[in-house]
Amino acid sequence: MAKYTIECQCGHEIEKNIVGKVADRQSKADYFAQGLCPECWKKEQEEKRAAENKAAAEKNTEAGLPALEGSEKQIAWAETIRSSKITEIEENAEKYGMNEKGMAVFAALKTENQSKFWIDNRNKTILQILQNVKI
Repeated sequence: MAKYTIECQCGHEIEKNIVGKVADRQSKADYFAQGLCPECWKKEQEEKRAAENKAAAEKNTEAGLPALEGSEKQIAWAETIRSSKITEIEENAEKYGMNEKGMAVFAALKTENQSKFWIDNRNKTILQILQNVKI
């Protein structure tokens, strides 16, 4: 094990313990130098997530969906989930067709304004979500 001081792509330096064969350590250090330091990577991910959440919120507003209720973080996260799920349902409705009852359930789903609902259902299939909607 050896400590290496590595200058990352962002210009920051990090210390990294690199293990393995001595001949392989420099290539591992070079690999780490191609990326961002942990702090810059985290900041980049947060900015990406914020941009996705903002775009989803704008799309949802344009679609006439109601404002979500919950904490600021919940709302930001739920906007992205809601946008993704509604788009997925719309695409499948066009592809496979949807009967009147399905359209009524989908309309009811669009009125769901609790962030908690969208977060809790983020990993469920479209069918699972639609089956649990009360009309």
